[in-house]
Amino acid sequence: MIIINSKHAKLLDYWGKYARAVVCDDYFKCIEPGRTVVLTDEVPILKPTDVVFVDINNPCLNLGSGPTSIGNCLNLDARPLPNVDFVVDLEVGKLPFPDGFFKEVYAIDVIEHVSYRRVKQLLTEIARVTACGGILHVRVPDMELIAKYLLDGKFPGEHGDWFETMSWYIYGGQDYGENAHKSAFTKPTLIYLLERAGFDDILRAFNEAGHPNIVVDARRWYNCRYKEVVLSLN
Repeated sequence: MIIINSKHAKLLDYWGKYARAVVCDDYFKCIEPGRTVVLTDEVPILKPTDVVFVDINNPCLNLGSGPTSIGNCLNLDARPLPNVDFVVDLEVGKLPFPDGFFKEVYAIDVIEHVSYRRVKQLLTEIARVTACGGILHVRVPDMELIAKYLLDGKFPGEHGDWFETMSWYIYGGQDYGENAHKSAFTKPTLIYLLERAGFDDILRAFNEAGHPNIVVDARRWYNCRYKEVVLSLN
């Protein structure tokens, strides 16, 4: 359930297409059992239980959150965990959000768990829900570094014997159904995929210290007519 403050009621047209949404100023009277999302910039002193508040002026999304929350971002995951606001399988369908809604999106340790046949569509879908000038934060395993560790005969960490450690880095932990790697990335490949999807301003791309991960922050300017205006204001 999504509760929208009356002064933001115009958003109901957007959210009504994706999830049940109501206009309400008294959150305590409107909330129902189960996870509730409130889009508002006026968080009450007494916060209702089982409710997440999202600043309508700075909405952000945490894709594949698992049990980890990032600030006040909406959490989306394939598993119905206690902190998850939207249960969505990234392998199928669209993200349940309006176009250009989020100013910031986090995809930390998630895209590699999506089939390589689906990755391009998913990144395009992430770009759709990201606002013009919005930023995507991505972290994925670096197959080039993993291959180097494999050829050198030493990984930065141990996950059982050599066979288990090698398999863990390449194929993921596999301790639950969704935790398996289905896609492989190198830094140039990831940058290409991001730019292709519309994240055409790569702010930084580097390897994480102590682990064969690629970290990329990229801004979406593709198809944004007012890019020059936004840049001049900054």
